[in-house]
Amino acid sequence: MTEMKDLHKLLLRRYHRQLVRDMQTTRVLVQMLAVFDQSEEAEVLVGQTPTDRASRFLKILPQKGPEAFEAFVNVLEKKQPELARPLREEGLRETAYSKTGEKPTFLSQQLRNKLSSLPDFTPSQWFRLVEKLPFEGEERKSLETENGPYPVLRLLAACHNVPIRRVARAAREVERGDVADTLRAHLPKGTTGPKLADTLPIKDLPRDVRLRLTTELNISRSAGKDWKLVAEKIGVLPQTAQLWEHNKARSNPAEKMLADWHKRPDATVAKLYQILVDCKMEDVADML
Repeated sequence: MTEMKDLHKLLLRRYHRQLVRDMQTTRVLVQMLAVFDQSEEAEVLVGQTPTDRASRFLKILPQKGPEAFEAFVNVLEKKQPELARPLREEGLRETAYSKTGEKPTFLSQQLRNKLSSLPDFTPSQWFRLVEKLPFEGEERKSLETENGPYPVLRLLAACHNVPIRRVARAAREVERGDVADTLRAHLPKGTTGPKLADTLPIKDLPRDVRLRLTTELNISRSAGKDWKLVAEKIGVLPQTAQLWEHNKARSNPAEKMLADWHKRPDATVAKLYQILVDCKMEDVADML
């Protein structure tokens, strides 16, 4: 049997720790019996702990042929979309481009022109970015031995297999917010990550950001894309959400939701941004 593509194996290695920690392996495996045979299914299920079963699953998966990765991501999208998202964006994007013979890239000609007009990276910024971003093999070696100048476009053109959100965050971390802002202005909403620090607790949101966010979330929409959808994702009890909705005329339910959530350790900007994107509320996510 032909093995999985090298890129897809790389992605499984890159996200191995998160998948082993969070994947609901038994639920995923039930939906992949067309890929795993009975002996392989038994090999996974003999694991004594959830992490053991996940590790066994991920050890077998790369041996199941070139279509196994896409099948796996499709199942994850239904069961655990937060795990599927980075695999889909990086892996299936590559698959789609390979069918047309094009090299995958997020760099449109207009974006290339904008990036070319930005000041070069300083040597310090360049090498810090190379260290932060997951370049591989010869690409990494080439970037690490660059002697300058250090044009923005040169580095970003090498990021075709790096999540856009990670590129934008790394740019902000090396004091190049102009690069991150240029990406945000020319790429789809919800793809470049928040301007605020990922680890910023929700309780510390700037007042103006919090006000704009809750105002937008309180607007009822026919598609149900409002605070109630977010409340469900963060685990607000249905009866509590109903009470807040009942008192909506006299209170701010989106604010109550954030105030209730921010007591928990996972209440961070990164978590809220991802929840909003998963809820297809990318325009609201980009307020962060």
